Amino acid sequence: MDSKNFKRLLLLSLGIIVFCVMSTNVLAKKSFTEAEKKAKALAEAKETLNNTTWDIVLKSIVASKKKSSEKEDTLRFINNQVVSDDLESDGFSPSNYTIRLKGKDNDVIIWETMQTSEDKGAAFWRGEIRNGKMRGVLSRHISNRKKESYNFSSVEKKVVPEKIEVEETVVEESKKGGEEAAVNTAAEENKKNKKK
Repeated sequence: MDSKNFKRLLLLSLGIIVFCVMSTNVLAKKSFTEAEKKAKALAEAKETLNNTTWDIVLKSIVASKKKSSEKEDTLRFINNQVVSDDLESDGFSPSNYTIRLKGKDNDVIIWETMQTSEDKGAAFWRGEIRNGKMRGVLSRHISNRKKESYNFSSVEKKVVPEKIEVEETVVEESKKGGEEAAVNTAAEENKKNKKK
């Protein structure tokens, strides 16, 4: 091979290598920005779900003639944990939940958790939030032989304020102490009633 062809081959090879390196960098940047977008969307989803309560209706998947196949409950998502009012009354404690996103625009939030109770077994929740509505499945494993499964859907969503503003007079009265505060409150009420 003469030196002229060798130089051409060398330049062509270098050109291919540079093209490949640049393409790899562009693809890496694109996938990194996609990962950043996904992480941001996930953080926003967690923030959207935290400090909310959802009134839900549960419908038994296997309806019994003796029992009502539909019941109401409230799910509370507070401090990155979820608890069901109904299950809490049965001894289930709040549990952490995981979130993931799906959909072309990461517009569907999926959350899952498992709650346990010493006496009442385990409860497996999986919920999906789309367009401000929640639906999902609850599977209760009461014992090795007894399991109950429900579909659920949301009726109403409420946002719980992170901080509750307390009136200044209430704070002052609580500092004064129990009886003194009660006496002062009663005296203030009497003054108000006399003015009327």
